Amino acid sequence: MSPSEQKWVELQRIHANHSTTAMIWEGQPKEVTQNKLRSMDIESIVFNPCANTCESGNFLSAMQRNIENLEKLYP
Repeated sequence: MSPSEQKWVELQRIHANHSTTAMIWEGQPKEVTQNKLRSMDIESIVFNPCANTCESGNFLSAMQRNIENLEKLYP
């Protein structure tokens, strides 16, 4: 489910006062959502908390991917 137009307006208002360059997600957001965020100069970063069984690999490999994703925020 994508955010409503009202939620986008609210995010734009918040972003105007509290600039950020990234939004952290538990899973991959929809492409349309990522594109809308990119238009606001916000990148989508996935951090999988591994609350359930990992889709591939194991807990440690998932955490390694999380670290690699977070490193994009602080190169």
